Formats: sequence, C-alpha cells, structure tokens
Amino acid sequence: MTRSGHLEVFELRLTARSPVCVGGGTSYQKNEYLFDPRTKRVSILDRDAFIALMVHKGLEDAYEAFILGGGRLDRFLREQCRLSEAEIGSITRYTVSAADALTAEGPLREIVAFQRDPQGRAYIPGSGVKGALRTAYLVGQILKEGAAQSGAFSEARYLNRLAYNERRREDAVNDLFRGVRVADSAPLPDEAMILAGKVDVTPDGAAHSINLCRECLRPGEEVRFSLTLDQSLLQGRITAEGLRQSIAAFSDYYRKTYLRHFARPAQDSGEDYRDCLLLGAGAGFFAKTVTYPYYGEQRALEKTAQLMQQKFRQGRHERDRERGISPHTLKYTRYGGRLYPFGVCGVELR
Repeated sequence: MTRSGHLEVFELRLTARSPVCVGGGTSYQKNEYLFDPRTKRVSILDRDAFIALMVHKGLEDAYEAFILGGGRLDRFLREQCRLSEAEIGSITRYTVSAADALTAEGPLREIVAFQRDPQGRAYIPGSGVKGALRTAYLVGQILKEGAAQSGAFSEARYLNRLAYNERRREDAVNDLFRGVRVADSAPLPDEAMILAGKVDVTPDGAAHSINLCRECLRPGEEVRFSLTLDQSLLQGRITAEGLRQSIAAFSDYYRKTYLRHFARPAQDSGEDYRDCLLLGAGAGFFAKTVTYPYYGEQRALEKTAQLMQQKFRQGRHERDRERGISPHTLKYTRYGGRLYPFGVCGVELR
C-alpha cells in the first residue's frame, strides 16, 4: 500500500481459480471463426478484412452459397476458396486455445466474447471488480445484523453513509463506494485466454452440457488492478482489512448457504470457494444479489423461486421450493478433463 495524503492505493490481485468470462456484449457465430483440430486453436476473423478479401478474389457468390448451405468455415476457405495460410492470417484478428470446448468430431458453438478494448486486447474493467467488492461488502454488513429482515431491501440503508445530501439519503452522492476506485486491468495476452463450454449442474450433481462456449481467462492466471480508497470520503468506514473481512464473509456464506444444496459432480475440480470473489458470466444470481442474506433462507427461497418462474418460464423453477434452493443450477465448465465452476477468483490486497 502507498499513501498520498488522504488516498490509500493498494495492489489488488485476482487469481483465476477457474475459467473467468467477463463478457463484452458480443459473440461469434459458427461462420465467424475457424477451428483447427490439429492445433486446437480458434482464429477469430476480422470481418471487414474478410469481406474485402472475398470481394477482391471474386468469391462473394461462393460465400453467400456457403452461408445458405452451412458447413465449416475453415473447410470453405481452405478447400473451396483455396486461401493460403498467409491469406487466412491476414484476415485473423487473434487466436485463442479451444481447450476442452471444441473437438474435431463435435459441433461448433456460438462463442461469447471476452471484454476487449478498441485495439482488440482483452482486459477486465475495474467497474466489474468494484461491483463484486460492493456485493461482498453488502453481504458482510447484512450478516453483521444477525437477523433476517422483512422490509424491502434498500442499498442506501447500508451504503449511503456520506452527508452530501442529507435531505435525500437515497441519493447516490451519499454512497460510500464513491470513495472506492478500481482501475481497469492491463491488457491480457491472448495466450492467457481459452474457450470454455457451458455445463449446468443440478442439485443431485448431474452435469448437462449446453451448446454455447465462452471466451475465458485461463485458470492460474493472475490479473492486477490498482484499488484506491479515498479516506477524505470514507473516514475509515471502508478499509482494506474491512474489505478482506467482507470477502471472507461472502465466500463463507456462499459455501454454507448455497453450495450445500448441491452434490459435487463427477470430475469436480475440488474448488473450496474460500476467500474468493465470483466474477463475470456464470457466477450466478446468488453471487450478484443479497436476497438470501437479507431475507434469510426460507423467505429468500420463496421470493427467488417466484422471480425465476416469472423470468424463465421454461426453467422448471416451480419445483425450486421442493429442492430447497433457487436458482437450482450451478454454472460449470470443463477444462483439462475436470469440471470447474465459472468465475472463482482468489483475492489479495497489498
């Protein structure tokens, strides 16, 4: 930690203990990338350069016929268009390991893309990490009360402790997290990225593969951020040690309240979820809300099951009350022959 007046600046280190997908809001369809089964790598095309090359070579009609007829883009480009590897390289934005997500025999899948900057480099926005810290802090504060609540949940009750607008305590200008800043990460190398298929795990431990994969940060990779606490605003109400305690309380509650309803699937990675944040796509409802700690397990189960039924009418959530947990799936993926939950990040503050 370094101090500059009222500013305390820490290095926050996240270590991916499982594949982490921070989505950028885009995806690649099966005809927008190449998969090479020999190298197990996927090449993401630069669409503008690709179209320009098709036009330059007079292949527009052939490409239109390919789109209408389906098939694998790599075979179309190499066998029908007879493009050289150099030409294919010239229309490739970047490549990434397919890991366990794609096989030579299996179908291609839509790929949910990772967050990337205008230069096409993967990174993790600080805002997402700050949001995970905010949830952990809220869970920690709620658990300190020691009793379930009955009234409507209000973040302002726990966070709006500043006095910049005393007439309207709910105004965001009073939010403590105005004094917490997390910078974006540095760009992540493409060698640190993998593709990870989506697998739903139900309370009995059964695993069901879904025809979708995500671009993810690979397990074992470390990402560093700059975290600044502005104590001119916070006045010691949020500290590094307090954030560590909140993270520990959040992960402990997650294990004891949510995970205990799920049997471990076969080939589970053995993740213990201690002292972690859950980040990005697949982290799940429980990791991004405070419904359970605020209302207590039974009332939260009723409210969440009702919400899930309304939002996902085909999801069979009408049985969540019998199961004793809602939502009733954990989001896993397969990597290195083992099943990992999505988004588990170890946390260090230095």
